[in-house]
Amino acid sequence: MKFAFAIFVVLAILHTELISATEYKCKVTGTGDMTIPFGCKDGNDVQGCKKLCQEKCKYTTTRQSCVGKKCYC
Repeated sequence: MKFAFAIFVVLAILHTELISATEYKCKVTGTGDMTIPFGCKDGNDVQGCKKLCQEKCKYTTTRQSCVGKKCYC
């Protein structure tokens, strides 16, 4: 019974980590730029990046870029 409970706890923790990894978290860099990990579908998703910067982070700027899946604005 303890073994089954331990497995349940581990699965619950993994599930929580996976959900939080898919949330868009706005982070400000030391240079004042905003970054959003996993904010771009690909390196060309600048419009999606711009939308996230404005709606999710409440951050407006004239330039947005995607490097891999990371959004910079």
